[in-house]
Parts: sequence; C-alpha cells; structure tokens
Amino acid sequence: MDFNPNAGAPISYDDAKKLIAAFKAKYPGQTEAVYLGRETFERALAVPNAAGIRAYFGLTPEGYTTLILVPTDKDNNSITSDGGGTTLGEYGQPCPPVCAKGF
Repeated sequence: MDFNPNAGAPISYDDAKKLIAAFKAKYPGQTEAVYLGRETFERALAVPNAAGIRAYFGLTPEGYTTLILVPTDKDNNSITSDGGGTTLGEYGQPCPPVCAKGF
C-alpha cells in the first residue's frame, strides 16, 4: 500500500459505534480511548512541513494504552524535532478512567 498524506475520511456515528463496540468486545478491560486536547494537535500540525499526524500506541508505566502523536511530512517521514524541542504529543487522559458519554 502506498502512503497517502491525505488519508482519513469522515465516518458516521453509527459506523464509529460499531468499530468501538468491536474493539471493546475483543479487548475487554483495555484502554478504550485517549483524550488529547486541541493544542496538542495544533502544535503537531504547526511544525514546518507537517502534512499530518501519525498516532503510535504506547504503554504507560501505570499500564494504560496511550497515543503518541508524531507530525509526518508528505513523504512519510516522522518529524521528531523542530530544532527547538520535541514535536511529539502525549500525556492524554485514558478512558477508563476518564470517559466521555456517547460510545
């Protein structure tokens, strides 16, 4: 599969519910979601040459699944530093215990 810097598309609420339910059924008791604030995404997208964001899964010392956001350029290269510091985002709030209503 070739890299598509414009990957991603809207999905319906019903389709999202089905995908989330399938994940919960297959991985009961696991982290279901990670909340990251708007600033985290904006900071990653503001990095020069960032075409998008790749989200990596990680595991915190407390055992929560988390997401690490990595700005990625149009040629599929990770941008891990902008010369003035890290461009990576993490430290979101895992669900559970901090869960939203609706899914």
